[in-house]
Amino acid sequence: MLNIKNLTTGYNKAITKDINISLPDNGIIAVLGPNGSGKTTFLKTLLGALKPLKGNVYIHGKKLSKMSRLEISRNISYVPQSSNILYNYTVRDFITWAGFGKKLSFKEIKEQLQKANITSILKRGIKDLSGGEKQIVYTLRAFIQPTRIVLADEPVAHLDWKHINLIMNMFAEASYKRLIVFAVHDINLAISHAKQVIVFNNSTYTFGETLKILTPEYIKQVWGILPLSIQHPEKNIPQYLLP
Repeated sequence: MLNIKNLTTGYNKAITKDINISLPDNGIIAVLGPNGSGKTTFLKTLLGALKPLKGNVYIHGKKLSKMSRLEISRNISYVPQSSNILYNYTVRDFITWAGFGKKLSFKEIKEQLQKANITSILKRGIKDLSGGEKQIVYTLRAFIQPTRIVLADEPVAHLDWKHINLIMNMFAEASYKRLIVFAVHDINLAISHAKQVIVFNNSTYTFGETLKILTPEYIKQVWGILPLSIQHPEKNIPQYLLP
């Protein structure tokens, strides 16, 4: 579905180089790396908001650079880390037109909000919400859009455990039919939820199965810290602690 060939991303200078990855039709892919390693730049390039310095991105075999903004938006939805909304729309209005030509009914919107247990904010202004509430609404809006690919730029940054859990549960549910690619700093969150990871560091990347890549030795190589490791008591996966 999403093929990346010889992709180099950046602005005036390359940040990540020569990326060659074929992503599956569904599932969760975590994008990790130190600050400034190119996670956001990579997502913006996949979204078509930033032109690649070299190479191409293909969606269903079609070159992204040949697609119109409307065509891209029908294939990819986006969850920003933050967004400057000029008008204080109600949550209901903000979500209503997320379906590209299909105006969502009040019942459909309420059903989606019920899944996140936040029906109480339906009539509130989007600017009046807390950071966590806004992020839930942005995520719901992206999932309501009839796309097969969702890109999310650090969707759980600065959120409390309750809102992190809500968003990750939404990702898990949607990932059966969609491809979710999300940037994150929390290594343990990637291990718990992502089957595969892309790790950027010093203009290079590593792509593959999460548990095979995110070993203590590899973490030290990329982040410069050898973590302590414990086993998750229920999932039987490693969880890492700062020494």
